[in-house]
Amino acid sequence: MAKLFKSKSREAMSRREFMMSSFLLGAGVAAPTVLSLLQHRRATAQDMPMRAAMSNAGLAVTWCAQGKDTAEMWGRFLGVEIVWYDGALDNNVQRSAVDTIASQSWDFVAIQPFSIGTLVEPVSSIIAAGIPFVDMDTLLAPLDQLDDLGVLSFIAPDNVFM
Repeated sequence: MAKLFKSKSREAMSRREFMMSSFLLGAGVAAPTVLSLLQHRRATAQDMPMRAAMSNAGLAVTWCAQGKDTAEMWGRFLGVEIVWYDGALDNNVQRSAVDTIASQSWDFVAIQPFSIGTLVEPVSSIIAAGIPFVDMDTLLAPLDQLDDLGVLSFIAPDNVFM
């Protein structure tokens, strides 16, 4: 029986092969749990639909358009209706969109501001209404002010490292 598990070759596994094997093993172990969670959420979402408003700098930017597609895909998986507001790479357009978002009721709001400071007033209204707000990629306001505003989370890549 021990012979079945012995390798015919004594070559060491490279770090890359080890990492890939570990990833695949982990994904295989986690997949049933993740899939059952998604299936459960989709089944219960019919009774408890969620609505989220999202906006980014502008859909003319490829990675912003891909982000929208990804958010909508996960929304379908999790039973969340994503209503998208295109920032159109224009502060005034995005501000108008966020003013519209602030006038409605949402389960959560996630926005990538086109520039720092332009959306503080409508986002403050969103947060004051008890709607969780997530700031993505660009700071809504200077970093030291985010906690005071009540921003739930700030999500951003390391643009310097990239």
